[in-house]
Amino acid sequence: MKKISLFVAALALTIVAFAEPIIGMSGTYKIGAAEVPPNYSSLKAATDALNSLGMSGDVVFEISSDLLETASSRIGVDTKTFSLTIRPDSDMDRKIEFNMAADNAKASGLIIIGLSADSWENLSSTTQNVTIDGFANGFSTRRLTLATTDAANIYHGPIQIVGNSKFITVKNCLLTQRNLTSGSSTYAIRIRVEQNAALTAFRPSDITIENNVITAVKNNAQMGIGLTFATGIAVTNTIKNVIIKNNEIYARTRGVSMSNNEDIVISKNIFSTEQPNAGMLSTWIQGISNGAGKVTLNANKFISGLTGNSTAGAYGFRGIIASGGGTWYIDNNFFTGLRTTAAPAAVGGLTDMLVIRCGNTCLIRNNTFLLNALNANVNLAPTYQAINIAAGTPEIRNNIFISNEDAVANTLISGAVGGITDYNIYYLKAGIVNARINSTFATFADYRTANPTMDIHSKNVDVNFVNATDLSLTGLSLQDGNLAVPRLADVLTDINGISRAETTYAGAHEALLPFLYSSTDNVMQTASIKHTATGIEVVLDGQATIEIYSINGMLIDKTNTNGSYTRDLKNGMYIIRINGKATKFIK
Repeated sequence: MKKISLFVAALALTIVAFAEPIIGMSGTYKIGAAEVPPNYSSLKAATDALNSLGMSGDVVFEISSDLLETASSRIGVDTKTFSLTIRPDSDMDRKIEFNMAADNAKASGLIIIGLSADSWENLSSTTQNVTIDGFANGFSTRRLTLATTDAANIYHGPIQIVGNSKFITVKNCLLTQRNLTSGSSTYAIRIRVEQNAALTAFRPSDITIENNVITAVKNNAQMGIGLTFATGIAVTNTIKNVIIKNNEIYARTRGVSMSNNEDIVISKNIFSTEQPNAGMLSTWIQGISNGAGKVTLNANKFISGLTGNSTAGAYGFRGIIASGGGTWYIDNNFFTGLRTTAAPAAVGGLTDMLVIRCGNTCLIRNNTFLLNALNANVNLAPTYQAINIAAGTPEIRNNIFISNEDAVANTLISGAVGGITDYNIYYLKAGIVNARINSTFATFADYRTANPTMDIHSKNVDVNFVNATDLSLTGLSLQDGNLAVPRLADVLTDINGISRAETTYAGAHEALLPFLYSSTDNVMQTASIKHTATGIEVVLDGQATIEIYSINGMLIDKTNTNGSYTRDLKNGMYIIRINGKATKFIK
């Protein structure tokens, strides 16, 4: 009897075990207006199910039609072990629009990551590995649009990330915030530090925003991307490791606004911020209250900055507000396209028109600045500057500064220069009536005399660009030895990702090599080059290595000599290199 009882008990346990349902979503689910179970007819229905059932494997939500959502889709599920991907089901355009007129009690938006219900008590510590991808599987065209409608509440944007969310990626999408109502600051993508009733702070980290077109231009306070925090949360509760790369960001007031951030990389983006309204200060990137660590701005193209300000006060346009804490590494960027549409009111007041305002430790290296002509009334009197040193002693090296404006007062660098400032190119192309190198100095010679320890190796040279927004070098600037500077140890590539030579170009663009110098240039002072009846004579002042190349790069001769050197050459063009410095020679 004892053995039989044990057998029956075991059988009963086995039956119970097999009767339990498998809990958790896994696999691919279609989301479209005509979908039926086990698929979903709305994104909210799918995310509600995910939050309720959990996950037993990786989950993919494939968008199979356009959708009009009227309530937020929250993702607060435990995804530490698995991943969630939202993407189009095929290589077809898919649009998800959000049309909710009322605001939520807490986080707003079409998709809210890191929150399972409309309460800060539902902030998630386990939501990870979430990807929103605008590419259908196997394709490479942005097909997914996430947008708010004109009627949506002003605080709703396409995406908000809260909680302790980690390893979140938003890529290859078209993200558009409309919301016509004017008012408080709103964001196409918002990354937010929040806290629950117990005052426990939840802070997102390890977030990548890549290859999107982000548009937030209808409301006068709209921003592309915002890193924000709740009132009362210490600045030490930082949003860490955010990468913003290869995006096009079109904003009304700020392209990227940063608070409580640490170790942020903003790379290879195109920025346009256009604010037609008065009484507003707009930016490409603004640091407000950063934490420790780095802010890296590398290889971006800042192509349009417009202000319509006519109000006295600290309004207008400040492209990069490098403030709020941290160390700012600003390398390999193009800066241009500042514009105005209004003159100040009769009561007066300057309109800020700044490219970079330094308020923290700044390293500004291998950038190209063009102060383009404003085509504005002379009475506009803006504070038009490439770099404004408001605090500190920034390192300013290997940059190109060109002004094309002289009707309106403008300055390449304002404030007290200090730190390391050298190997820069300065040129006032339009004249020196109202343009200045620094402060009151209209000529480079006057500036150097007044600042004998600054810009020792810098030059006053004109530079040719492809056009007003593409500041790549062209024409006579190609191979111009006047633009040669030593490569910096931690700026090893240019704006296009091209490896820099040991002797590289000033500015963001590494153009054609080798550099070519005039035989009378000071870098060629060890030698003079003379024509002979049959070729070339080099008269040396000391020991030198001489190399002769055909124009197609073939080495013809190389020798080490002290004194003079002659060589017969056929008719044609040659490159003569003396101790590594090169010049063209035509026989």
